[in-house]
Amino acid sequence: MRTVAKGLLAAGVAALAWVGLGGCFWISKDLPATTTVFFSDLIGNVDGPGEVTVTVAQVPCDGLAALAVGWGGIGLRFDPAQFQVTDVQGVNGFVVLAKFIDNTGGEVRFVAVNPGAGVATGDVVRIIGARLGAGDAGLTVEEGNLQLAGACGDLVATYELTTGRGAQYFVKEGQGCAGWD
Repeated sequence: MRTVAKGLLAAGVAALAWVGLGGCFWISKDLPATTTVFFSDLIGNVDGPGEVTVTVAQVPCDGLAALAVGWGGIGLRFDPAQFQVTDVQGVNGFVVLAKFIDNTGGEVRFVAVNPGAGVATGDVVRIIGARLGAGDAGLTVEEGNLQLAGACGDLVATYELTTGRGAQYFVKEGQGCAGWD
């Protein structure tokens, strides 16, 4: 997996063009000044579909072109009694090239790239599945197990990692937008 992930990450780093995010997009005045990776809370009704959104903010180097979760060992951990992952999907031009889902142990790893652009601020991946319980999903990920690559070809070595809340903006296509309180 490590050799495949490195090769896939290198392929994603080659992306150089900028693609618009589409829809309405307003950035809150409280947006972090440094590169940030957000893993949202598990969103969804009990016994229905659920999802965790991975979002980035303030990515330098022409935006994020590749993201590997589980790079250094363990990926995103979750409580399998609360959430069962069925898929990992790229958004805003990102394509998931490799994924590993372990619903028994509660872990997901993936490599996502944007072959045509970099995303400086926005959603990049949705981890989807079924929400099984109303409790805490137990989402954890270690900063050392992520690898970020910018569209300019450089690794993004310094960033903040936040789990359990959404990014500090709100996107709703075709309607007004508001900052996150």
